[in-house]
Amino acid sequence: LRGKFKDKVEAHLWQLENVLPRCNRSLINLFPTEGDVAIYRVSVVDYVIANKGCSIGLSVEEHSSLISEYYERMDKFSIVLGYPEDSRLERPWVSLTSKHGLLNVLATAFSPNFSFHSKMPARREYVQEHEFDVDLDPDKIYIAFAVSDLGLNNMQDFYYEMWLDKRRGEVPISWWLDPIVADFCPGIVEYYYDTKTSNDYFYSAHVGGRIRPSDFPYLEEYLKRGQKYLDMCSLKVVAFSNHNKKDEAVFELYSRLLDVEGFSFGFGPEFDEELWYVNDKVWIVPRFMGDPKEAYEAISEYIESSKRRPLFIIVGVGLWHFPRVEDLLEIMKALVNEYGNDVVFCTADELIGAAKIKVEERGTRSRISTLSVLMLLALIGILILLLHYLKKRSD
Repeated sequence: LRGKFKDKVEAHLWQLENVLPRCNRSLINLFPTEGDVAIYRVSVVDYVIANKGCSIGLSVEEHSSLISEYYERMDKFSIVLGYPEDSRLERPWVSLTSKHGLLNVLATAFSPNFSFHSKMPARREYVQEHEFDVDLDPDKIYIAFAVSDLGLNNMQDFYYEMWLDKRRGEVPISWWLDPIVADFCPGIVEYYYDTKTSNDYFYSAHVGGRIRPSDFPYLEEYLKRGQKYLDMCSLKVVAFSNHNKKDEAVFELYSRLLDVEGFSFGFGPEFDEELWYVNDKVWIVPRFMGDPKEAYEAISEYIESSKRRPLFIIVGVGLWHFPRVEDLLEIMKALVNEYGNDVVFCTADELIGAAKIKVEERGTRSRISTLSVLMLLALIGILILLLHYLKKRSD
């Protein structure tokens, strides 16, 4: 086909009509070829070819309308695998995909060999223990480290080799896991569950494929089908971002439909609020996301800015900075030096459990306060009636 088309757009219009109809309508691959980026996106091609998916070499920035034409011909809940040409386009791409009712699975250079990994025999149920029943100390600062990056990259690359760190297990770490990856590499998921320590805890990245909830047309169905992934991987804490948007309908639907204990909401401190409560579920906003070398200063500043106790702090650690466990131990040491026994380091489930107790106590006090007011008003009413009765008797 070389020389047949005048430009990329013309080639893709031909592909849209002549190749896509012959491809798997449940899988499509965004494989941008701008500049030298292709070498960093090629690793997933073996999986795409093995599953007869269509690869499109389009730019999210320049060709979003043409990408939409491909999306319109895909099945509902199809997988959109890959990554855009630039990280700043990640959210626009996810939003575009979501508007068509499709699911993103993000993958770049660290995601090879999934044509093999997806065929490995492995169990399809992964179990971990949860600790939500904790003793809340009202004077403490609860801190949970949560590491994350793109869904498939983590699996193939041992969480950017942080999982292989000899000091793993010395500090509580919560690990980002999109449970839909069990469809791509069940054996690798099994490996992580088999080799975790008591200080390792998996929390769910989204609910079976990344979306922007406010843009997704089949959100209720997405959550219901996603629950099977959460159950399969024993995930009770869900983390996701709605791209800086607070959407009450999203909070209500996630809280009502998902059998989980709570949520980490936002990719870092997207909102000023620390936490809130919806339908007996806790929602916590992380106070940091990024380079662990910058985490101590940011967390210390937040602690100093808020004299409330207890505090509940999720510290997001970006795996793209290639952190070591030693980095987290250094943060722990610095915070202990500054705040002593006031800080408690825990996993995400323990943090959610402690926060839930706090919110429930606040609700109980509020109900007691409301009841007290009602009782006082009732007493005043009775006294008024009694005085009125006595006055009539005296007349």
